[in-house]
Amino acid sequence: MKEFFRTTGVVLLALIIAGFLANSAAADMERPFKFKSVGQSTAVNEVCSLFEESGQATHLGKFSASTTACICGADADYVYWCGEGVTTAANGDKLFLYVLGKTSYAGVPAKGTIETTGGTGRFEGAEGLTEYLQVYTAPGIYTNSGSGWASY
Repeated sequence: MKEFFRTTGVVLLALIIAGFLANSAAADMERPFKFKSVGQSTAVNEVCSLFEESGQATHLGKFSASTTACICGADADYVYWCGEGVTTAANGDKLFLYVLGKTSYAGVPAKGTIETTGGTGRFEGAEGLTEYLQVYTAPGIYTNSGSGWASY
């Protein structure tokens, strides 16, 4: 009888550890991520703008986002932007973002990368990388779309 309980205890402990490891592996898995949104940009000063948008995204559902990006460089062809933002999912969980992008002087769409650097709720410790394309449809009004991966 003692042997039965000892064996059962060891098997139960092994199942608990296996379940924990499986959940940890799933949390570290890169998952496809896509989004589409519509937003408005407002100049904060000569070098920074506030970007506020809402849309739909995988893993988030309906979301809203707010990013402040500033000019962090320029060359003969492009103006380079960098900034930080927060995206809020439908359930209130948040993703923290770092954005790098470039816009040509010719006015073609802006494009760049969004790096996920953490979050709250189920996105705590989240990581990810998304390439985006931003197209202005009117002064200060834009559409945004992107795809990449997220891990949380």
